[in-house]
Amino acid sequence: MNASFERAKTIYKAARLYSRASFVLDQQAVKSEMERYLVLPSLVNAALSLELYFKSLYLLEYSRDFKVKNKHSHDFHLLYGELSKSIKQEIETEYNRNIKDADLTGIKQLELITGSPIKLDLPSILKNWSGVFVRIRYFFDKNDNRLSMIFFPEIEKALVHIIKRQNPDW
Repeated sequence: MNASFERAKTIYKAARLYSRASFVLDQQAVKSEMERYLVLPSLVNAALSLELYFKSLYLLEYSRDFKVKNKHSHDFHLLYGELSKSIKQEIETEYNRNIKDADLTGIKQLELITGSPIKLDLPSILKNWSGVFVRIRYFFDKNDNRLSMIFFPEIEKALVHIIKRQNPDW
């Protein structure tokens, strides 16, 4: 096996671990009023997981790391844009299938509260998610950026489906 394939596999496994950490933190935040602040590191872990899934796909497709101006980047919205049209279409198709099964009750309530429609398309969701490292990780710094970090399970499920279809033994 070539080095980029093995690296992509390692990155994929790391994405799975960060996803699991996100889930555990989120569950704890829901269970305990005293630990509801755990939702913030849960979101950071979820975003890191998405970044790593995309980096694994990019590496599988191009046999090189994703870089912006010759530097590593956390911007997985930009990374998503660099994937081939066929891979993006596969991800969007799978994501759209997952959204059809999602409970959108909370989204409808959020739209009523904010008075703004929430875009459900994958590029819009990814654009919001990709800013999590700056906007949530440093939550103590005031900023005016609203961030909708929704549909992590649906996005993750789509990415895992595509990666596992290409590499069933992962």
